[in-house]
Amino acid sequence: FSAIYCISTMGKTKNNATSIPNLLNSLKQAKSTADAQTYVAALEKYQDQELRPKSIIQIMACLNRAGFHQDAIKWFNCTNSTLKLNATAYTCAIIAHAKMRNGQLALQLLTNMQDKGINADRVACNAAISACERCGQWQKAFEVMEFMKVKGICRDIITCNTVISACAKAGEWQRAKQLMESMESEGIVADTITYSSMVSACDKAGEWQQALQVMQNMQSKGVQPNTITYSATISACAKGGQWQRALKLMEDMERKGLTANTITYSAAINACAKGGQWQTAVRLLRDMQNKGIPANTITYSAAISACEK
Repeated sequence: FSAIYCISTMGKTKNNATSIPNLLNSLKQAKSTADAQTYVAALEKYQDQELRPKSIIQIMACLNRAGFHQDAIKWFNCTNSTLKLNATAYTCAIIAHAKMRNGQLALQLLTNMQDKGINADRVACNAAISACERCGQWQKAFEVMEFMKVKGICRDIITCNTVISACAKAGEWQRAKQLMESMESEGIVADTITYSSMVSACDKAGEWQQALQVMQNMQSKGVQPNTITYSATISACAKGGQWQRALKLMEDMERKGLTANTITYSAAINACAKGGQWQTAVRLLRDMQNKGIPANTITYSAAISACEK
């Protein structure tokens, strides 16, 4: 009701320039999805009016922040043919495509920018890399990073972390490792996200020894592992049949005050299953229940597997 009332009130204003800012402000403060959708729908009536590129960018950015990525793309598509949109507008569209896992479309926009003589910046390239990462296209992610190098666009920690994450999903731990090593020479300091993604790459590839080495390296450099880092390392140990190492990592987590989650416990129980340690697996399952940590299908499957051996 509140959204409908606001729309009807704004409809009486004579100045469209004030209506759009009001709608955007209301969208930012919307307390329900229904209200937000009402404001988004109200904005659509301005699509066939002449608006400045700055207004289009503000609308697209607001829609992206509110999670209405498809609508942000609609605004870009309906105005791009009539207005000369700048790099910021293209970046907003690329971000929207990245959020929607439209990797090819995000890359196409990056190409379109070059064709129109619009220089892409680091934000646009990082958004395109994010789209590749979300779609599992690690090779394309590297291509965009190479494009940045050719164009003289300096990569940053976000660039590298996203590419390493793309490698992690594909189990390309060696490529991820090479990128980490090159970061040092450029003065880009690896953080917890970097190392966690690197460990995930090792986990995906079944390289438990490499995962442990990465964990050791990060701590020697003063970078503290988090639950994600530990969970991935425990998972890698499970795949390598290293149940004792997995349990040791669980102990390390508790000593450091880190909270194990469903993924952590599932990996540890799986490690016990592979090592024939059914009693320890059951103990871990009970520990989860006592701590109120929900078990999932993977957890129960691992526990059942442990009891069968």
